[in-house]
Order: sequence, then structure tokens, then C-alpha cells
Amino acid sequence: EIRTETVIVDENFNRFLNTKLENGSYIHISISDDGIGMDEEIKKHIFEPFFTTKEVGRGTGLGLASVYGIIKNHKGFIDFYSERFKGTTFNIYLPLSSDEVEEEIEKEDREIVNIPLDKTILIIDDEESIRNNCKEILEKDGMKVLTAKDGIEGIEILEKYNDDVSLVILDMIMPKMSGKDTFIEIKKIDRNIPVILCSGYSEEGEAEEIINMGVDGFLQKPYRMKTLLETIKKILK
Repeated sequence: EIRTETVIVDENFNRFLNTKLENGSYIHISISDDGIGMDEEIKKHIFEPFFTTKEVGRGTGLGLASVYGIIKNHKGFIDFYSERFKGTTFNIYLPLSSDEVEEEIEKEDREIVNIPLDKTILIIDDEESIRNNCKEILEKDGMKVLTAKDGIEGIEILEKYNDDVSLVILDMIMPKMSGKDTFIEIKKIDRNIPVILCSGYSEEGEAEEIINMGVDGFLQKPYRMKTLLETIKKILK
């Protein structure tokens, strides 16, 4: 069951939920199920990266960790209530914005997006849906796309096709090899190859260290495919 409502956050609200949100209007999204719930041990680790209750090979444990990071970076808050064999409810609070959404693209950016690129792009991301969606969009735009499900596989592909790859799209949090370690290995192979870092964390947060190491672009998840195309073409134009 999914419910939404607008709530007003003030000192009493923050005190009740033990949060430090800025005062103002928020959208409250409540998502509930009547499943088996969680025991106390699972509750302790629910938002930790790579923690999963699924069997080996069935999940990376990054779903809720990514959700937590995205909500936090949007100055929101997430908590949950769960009872064993009764179900779980997640509560998400995100600040409402009075700003109008800007849909127009600058003329220069529009021209860049409309230029097809005959380049080869390497996507390194552990989320299959992201790899597939990006691959489909980039190939429709005339690019060749190689994909890797983790840093180790990505490095192997880059070593094999280094002369062909023009740019790497790199996820920050992955199993087996972190985005930071993968970036270091990429630069050992080709110090001049452009890298776009993708993360649910903001530029000022966990991603800042890798950005300062010299990435050529940064995209905060979830990002729009149009933004991805713009970023790639600005770097490679």
C-alpha cells in the first residue's frame, strides 16, 4: 500500500522523529506491506551497503543503501517500522519545492545533444537495468557500447579494447572493486581516458574524494538520459 500526504515539519516534528530536517512543507510517502517483516538483527543493518538477506548471486544489497543516500542528498529523511510476521512500513519525507521545473535546454546544449557520436563507451555499473537502459539510449544515438557488471570485469574489458574506448561511465559503489579503486586502475591503463562518475551521493558527499582525483563529469543518480547524453557529448565534442 502506498500513501502520500503533505506535512509541515517544525521543531515538534523533528523532536518526535529524532531528525534535524529544515522547517517547512514536505511530501510524506508511506509504503507498506503485510509480509514477514524484519527481525532486530536485520533492522540494525537495513541501510548498510552490500547488506542483503537474499541468497548469493540474487542481490547486491545496494538498493536501500542507494535509496537512503538519494533521500539524504535531497535533504529528506527515511525511516521504517517493522514487526515480525506482520509487515513493514517505510516512511519517506522530501522537502517540497516552489521552484518551477525548467524544461528548456540552452541552444548550445540542444545542438550538442542532436549531434550523433560514432564513439565507443564503456559502462561499469552493477545494476543491470542501468547498464541496459544506458546501452539502449547510447546505441540509438549512434554509439557503440561495452558493459561490465563490476570493476574487475570493467578493467578486463578496458585492457582488451583500450584503443577503441573513448569514455568510461563508472558507478561509485559496486561489489568486488569500489568505484575509487576501479578509477585508479582505469588511469593506470590510460591516464587520458575521460571518466564520468555516477552515484546516489552528492558531489559534496561521499563522491567528493573520487571527483577530486580528476573525473571529467559527475551524474547524481537517478539521472535523466538526456543529461547523460549532454554530459558525454560535452566531454567528447
